[in-house]
Amino acid sequence: MTSERPPAHRRLRKFVDRRLQLGIIAALVAAQVVLVAVCIWQLDGTLRAVLEAQTYRIHFQAAPDAVAFREEALRLLALFAMINLGMVLLIELAWVMHVRALLARYRRQLRRIRDADFALEPEPRPSHALLVLADGWWRAERERLLALRQCRLALDAAPADRDGLEAVMARVERALPPTR
Repeated sequence: MTSERPPAHRRLRKFVDRRLQLGIIAALVAAQVVLVAVCIWQLDGTLRAVLEAQTYRIHFQAAPDAVAFREEALRLLALFAMINLGMVLLIELAWVMHVRALLARYRRQLRRIRDADFALEPEPRPSHALLVLADGWWRAERERLLALRQCRLALDAAPADRDGLEAVMARVERALPPTR
């Protein structure tokens, strides 16, 4: 089985955040295990009470004790569903907050790019692939523009002879982005 890479002209989109999703999955599995264990423990206690009540009776009376067991099972099932719904809503809230924080940093980076603001600011290192790509592009553009600034200063100070100007223009061409 070979793993084919997408063509170079296609963007590779990643819509997951593995670290956050791994934490969510681990929390969900742990919560489900605890919840099932508590429900089984509670049903076991109810069943023991039903059996204890029936132990010393001569004739079996199904109605009151079986109904109590069934009611307890339905109550626990409803509680189980409500807790799961609450966990899903909490996870949705955490995910939305994570995405909004990620997009806020991305928008801030895009504003800096739009405004051609290439001043270094002490920002925390990006923690998501999208932010890493934007930060890498921004840093590369910053280096390119600094090189062009140096070329402009060199042009101002360049001797008027042809060789000096050609050397500076070669540096300018290297600093410019490639054309198609």
